[in-house]
Amino acid sequence: MPDTPDRFGATAPVAFGNETPYFIVDGMLVDGAGATLSGTMFLGLQDLAVVGACGHGVRRHRSSARLQLERHDVGRTVTRFTRATSSTPGRATPGEVSGFTLVETLFALAIMTTGLLSLAGVFSYGMLALNRGDELLIAKEKATEGIESVFLARDTLTRTWGQVRNQTAGGIFLNGAHPVAHPGPDGLVNTPDDGPVEVLVQPGADGLAGTADDATLTLDGYSREIEITDLNPNLRQIRVIVRYPYGDSQREYELLTYISAFS
Repeated sequence: MPDTPDRFGATAPVAFGNETPYFIVDGMLVDGAGATLSGTMFLGLQDLAVVGACGHGVRRHRSSARLQLERHDVGRTVTRFTRATSSTPGRATPGEVSGFTLVETLFALAIMTTGLLSLAGVFSYGMLALNRGDELLIAKEKATEGIESVFLARDTLTRTWGQVRNQTAGGIFLNGAHPVAHPGPDGLVNTPDDGPVEVLVQPGADGLAGTADDATLTLDGYSREIEITDLNPNLRQIRVIVRYPYGDSQREYELLTYISAFS
C-alpha cells in the first residue's frame, strides 16, 4: 500500500475499497473533511480497522458497537483509521444487522391488511350498485310516469284546472304513497280507478322482447306518491316520490317539476 501526502501535511497510507477514512491530528479525531470528532463515538460497527499509522499515543477500547479513543499529546502526529466495511457485496460484516425487524414486519402487514379491507369494501359496494341498477332505473321511469299523468290530465281537457290536484284539495290524484299499479280506464296513475300492481315484461336469455323466453317482474315493494302544491292561481308544483327496494333496505327517488294552467 503506497504512502501519499494527506491534507494535513503528514504522510499516511492510502486506503483502498469502500473504506471511510478517519485521522488523529494532535490528539484530535477528525474525518476526511477536517471536522473534529474527538471523544467517545458510537459508530454503528463494533470496530475500526487500522490501515496504517505514523505515530503513537492512541489507545483503542472495543465494546458493543462503541469505540472510545483516549487522547494523548504526541505532537504533530497523524494516524489514519478507516471504518471497517464488508469486502463481499451482499454479506454483512460482524456487528451489522441485516433483514427486517419484527416491528417492521408487523407494521407492513397492518398497512397491507388495511388496504385490502378497503379494497374489498369498495368492490362489494360496486357489485351491489351494479346488481341494483335495474331497481333505480325502474324507479326513475315510474316517477316520470307520475309527472306525465298530471300533465295529461291538464292537456286532454277532460279535467278542469281545479281537478288537477290531490283529493284533499278537490282534485283527482290520490294522497300519500300507493303501490305502483297499472293505470285504470282514465289512463292516469295514482287515481282511484287504478288497476292491479304493475307487472313488467323483460327480455329473456335471447335479449329480445316479445319472444317466448321473456321474463316478468312484479313491482312488489315499489310505491309512488304524487304531491301537488298550489304556488299561485295559475302555477303548481308537482313532486313525485318513488320508493323502491334496495337489498335489505328501501330507497327513494324524487322528481320535482312545475305545471301551469296553460298547456
